[in-house]
Amino acid sequence: MTLFESLIYAVVSAATPFLPLSTEAHVQLLQTLTGFTQPEPLVQGMFAFSGFIALLIHFRHDWASMLSSLIGVVFARKAPKTLDERIPLFVAVSWAPTLAAIFALRIWPQESLTSPLAAALGLAIAGLALFGSERWGRRHKNYWDWNLLDAFLIGLLAATSVLPGVGWITAFLIFGYLKNYRLNAIWKFALYGLLPQLGLIGIPAIRSVDFAANFPVEGVNWLTFALAIVANFAVSLMILNAITNSLITKTVGGFAVYRILMGIGVAGWLFFAAS
Repeated sequence: MTLFESLIYAVVSAATPFLPLSTEAHVQLLQTLTGFTQPEPLVQGMFAFSGFIALLIHFRHDWASMLSSLIGVVFARKAPKTLDERIPLFVAVSWAPTLAAIFALRIWPQESLTSPLAAALGLAIAGLALFGSERWGRRHKNYWDWNLLDAFLIGLLAATSVLPGVGWITAFLIFGYLKNYRLNAIWKFALYGLLPQLGLIGIPAIRSVDFAANFPVEGVNWLTFALAIVANFAVSLMILNAITNSLITKTVGGFAVYRILMGIGVAGWLFFAAS
C-alpha cells in the first residue's frame, strides 16, 4: 500500500465513523472503484484506535464528569439520579444488542461486507431510511430526556448497524428520530456509544503491533504507517469539533441524499460492468 493510498484510507476512515456514512462500505467501495490495495486488518484496527483516542480527548470533560458521578454512585451505594450518573448505564444498555449481534454472527464491523454490491445497496437503503426518519420524526425530545427504555429500544434496533453499508451512527440516528429525539441529542449519545466499539477493535490492534519488526504490516513501512495514523487522528478531531459546533449537524438530509445517490450509482455501475 502506497503512502497516497494509506493517506486516502486514513481520511476516509477518520470521517466516516462519526458521520452517518458507514466506514466499512466506503473502504470497500474505495478499493473496488479505484483499485487501491485493500488495507490490512491491523491498519484498520489502528485507525479505530486513533478514533478511540480522538473521542476520549474530545469528550474528556464529559468522560471525567461521568466517571466521577459513577464512582460517587458506587461508593455511596445509591441509585443513579442525575444524567451524568445514568448516561453510562444508558450507553451500556444501548450498545449491548450490537455487541451481542457481533459475537452471535461473528461479524466484526471491518469484516461485515460480503461484496461491493452489498455495500452499495446498504448505503442506498439506509440513506432512504435516514431521509424518511428525519422527515417524519417529531423531534421534540432533548438530551436530558434520555431514559433506560429508549436507550434499550433504540440500541436494539441500531444493532442493524452490523449489516453491510449501514453503520452505527446511521442506524442510531434513524431510530433516534423515530423515537422523536432531536438531532443533536441523538448524535452526541451515538458518539458516546461509538467509544466502546472503536476500543474493542483498536485496543487489540495496537497490542498486536510488533514495534521491533522492520515493517508494521507487510508492504507498509513505518513512515507510511505513522503518517496515516497521524492523519487519521487529526481528521477525527476536526470532524468531532465540527459536529460539536453544529457545523454539520443541523440536518442529515445531505448525508441521506449522498448515500442514496452513491449507493444507486455504484450499484448501477457494478451491474453494467458485470453485464
